[in-house]
Amino acid sequence: MVTTVTAAVDPVVTRVTEVALFLGVLWAISVFSFLICYWLNRWSYLNPLALAVFMLLFLFNPTRTLKYRARFWLLKILSHIAVAPFYPVGFADFWLADQLNSLQCVLLDFEFLICFYSCEVLWVNSSCSVSCNTYGYKVRAIVASLPAWFRFAQCVRRYYDSRLAFPHLVNAGKYSTTFFVVIFSSLSSESKYVNYSSKWEDPFHYLWLTSILVSSCYTLTWDIKMDWGLLEGKAPKRFLREEVIYSEIVYYFAVVEDFILRFAWTIALSFNLSGLLETDVIVTIFAVLEVFRRFVWNFLRLENEHLNNCGQFRAVRDISIKPAKSNENNPVKVEGMMDDEGSIPLSKNKMSWERRKRIPNLCDDTMHIPNNCLTMQNPTIEEAPSGLRENRTSRVYFLLGDEEPPRSSSDSRHRRIGVGDRCANYHRLERSSSERREPGSEEDEDEEEEEDSV
Repeated sequence: MVTTVTAAVDPVVTRVTEVALFLGVLWAISVFSFLICYWLNRWSYLNPLALAVFMLLFLFNPTRTLKYRARFWLLKILSHIAVAPFYPVGFADFWLADQLNSLQCVLLDFEFLICFYSCEVLWVNSSCSVSCNTYGYKVRAIVASLPAWFRFAQCVRRYYDSRLAFPHLVNAGKYSTTFFVVIFSSLSSESKYVNYSSKWEDPFHYLWLTSILVSSCYTLTWDIKMDWGLLEGKAPKRFLREEVIYSEIVYYFAVVEDFILRFAWTIALSFNLSGLLETDVIVTIFAVLEVFRRFVWNFLRLENEHLNNCGQFRAVRDISIKPAKSNENNPVKVEGMMDDEGSIPLSKNKMSWERRKRIPNLCDDTMHIPNNCLTMQNPTIEEAPSGLRENRTSRVYFLLGDEEPPRSSSDSRHRRIGVGDRCANYHRLERSSSERREPGSEEDEDEEEEEDSV
């Protein structure tokens, strides 16, 4: 008898694949429709506009259909990015803003689409005499600077919230180099049509080369050292970090790939000077390569973030190997965790107040005994470290519900209990319960059942 084993497919992967295939089919239909209409000389430029309008309608569709939660979660994060200096920054906010930095070409194309369909397409009788290729470098410079501005503002906001100059202000300095690249590139492109016959006579061209070289070195160093956490001196693997998840060849490939694509502008400049390829072809090729670079960057960035969270006790390394229930992989919970770094998913089956109130007193159940009760007999500190006062009772907070930590001593739902007092109470209850109970009695069985239910 032959048995076949089929691997379970993550439902999240299935949903993402469905959406990607759906949008890919729409794009292919639009391209083929454009080619056919262009061949027939019938409204060929209507197809790209129809595709763009459909994408916007799909994104802003207010009905609870077509991935409603995912679409409006994306819009919510984008709104956080747009008002970055005035809104606290979470991981999802700056992670998505990093993706926008790799989509600078897409934003410029969207700006060109608006200009083209507003001025250059002769729908009936266009009176616009502006050419979208050279109509104004100020507008294109502003659009090209928007992704870097979003991340710059987020870094400044994180410094305002944490008062940590490193890494937030240093990271803001990295994104500020993009401003100089865009400004000098725009000035060089505008001045070569007015004052200089060649770009090599333009001082702004040399300033652009200097700024893009500094920006590439800055961003490459930050990618490898800070975003990926590599180049640790005491790492068992050379040039890597102490803890790694993937194979070491993956990290070496990522470093080499990131170096090549961070300096891909030199290759594009060489092709442009030699005249082997058109500028639009070069821009398209390297835009696709930049998306691939960000794709690799995302894996190592999220891995390093998870390991840092584990080291700072904001996450755990343990992963359950039992089959997950249908409600444990809820995208809503994942969205909430990404929105709030400090959030902890709470159980839906909350106990009543009477049961939660009894939890600190269930010392006869070993599942509720703190580790201090098993080892510590004296409530005072015997050997206090330097700078601490000796003979001082240690205090711990026992949270009696799913509320925030106590803000004042008058909060009746929280109690501050000394470790020594709690341990003494546990040992006293243990002795009294052993003297009072007889094995197998009905009272003992009833209490055990009640404690198990709690």
